[in-house]
Parts: sequence; C-alpha cells; structure tokens
Amino acid sequence: MHDEIYDWKWDGVSIDAIESFAASYQLSLLDLYEGYFPEGWPDSVPGSHRGLVLGPVFGRNVGSPEGYKRFMRILAIDHGGNALTLEGATDIYRGADGYNVLKKDSREAMGLVDVYRLYPQS
Repeated sequence: MHDEIYDWKWDGVSIDAIESFAASYQLSLLDLYEGYFPEGWPDSVPGSHRGLVLGPVFGRNVGSPEGYKRFMRILAIDHGGNALTLEGATDIYRGADGYNVLKKDSREAMGLVDVYRLYPQS
C-alpha cells in the first residue's frame, strides 16, 4: 500500500483529486502531506511562491519573549485556481507548533506568501 501512495502522480488539474486520493486510503490531507508528500507538488507552484515562509508574530507583550509566529507553504496549485496550503503557528517561547493542510483560493494563498515575506524570515 505505501508504495502505491509514494508512486502516485498528481495531474495538476484539481485539488479535489488530491483530496479523493487521500480519502481512498483513509488519510487526511495532513497525513498525506506528513507521511508521503512533505514537499507537496512544487512544480505546480510559481517559483516565487515556493517554500516555507514565516509571517507575523502575534500574542506578544512588549519586552516579553512569548508569542506565536505564523508560517505557511503553498503545497499545490491546480488549473482551476485552487491551492492546497500548509498553515500554522509556532510558539516562539516553548518551540511547540500546530498546523493543518487547507484548501483555499490560489490568489489568496499567493497574497499571504507575499505579505508574510514582508516579515523577517528567521
């Protein structure tokens, strides 16, 4: 079964095909990403919008080390203008993070990448 999943090729037409493929193996999109496709489908994403980007820090008081830093990566963009994204936040004080794989409009996803790149990337 694992070989079939690793060998699967997405045609780029629709994010729905990725969702259907994951469901056919009783996997969530997050499980499919984490276990089998950790880079997503980068060939479907414009080069200027590839990779992990860090967003703003929120929940921080002045002079305090606490806060949460947002992050995201566009995993795939289909021919219909939909995107599959990895989005989450890291607790910069404790080092813990939480994230999920989401489906959204590709223009919104690329806009978020552009905005996030305005923040320091370290």
